[in-house]
Amino acid sequence: MKMNMHDCKTLKTTKKPAAAPKTRDELLGEATRLMGDGFSVLPIKMPAAGDARSGKIPACKHGVKDATNDPKKFKKLVELLPKFNLGMATGEPSDIVVIDIDPRNGGNKTFEALERKLGPL
Repeated sequence: MKMNMHDCKTLKTTKKPAAAPKTRDELLGEATRLMGDGFSVLPIKMPAAGDARSGKIPACKHGVKDATNDPKKFKKLVELLPKFNLGMATGEPSDIVVIDIDPRNGGNKTFEALERKLGPL
């Protein structure tokens, strides 16, 4: 399926996200809400101090390929995990495209140039 940017959900924000869910039940509730909104989610490993990549590593056998929008399948993925966080599959599984803007490296200017070329994103 070929997607273009106008077919995708728009999740543009400059605000800090709300406090992350902390308990297992809160995480399952948030995962269920995201799946109900049409997103495919997967469990990810908890962040570790001093490890820049941590918090982005899937905690399931097949990585992002295990992402699901089925609450029963998600519960099965996390049933043996003592702790986990939530990740969202981007692209076709959730019908979203993510643009990571890094202001420290000129990302705001690059994004503004992209919007001048393509129109509002």
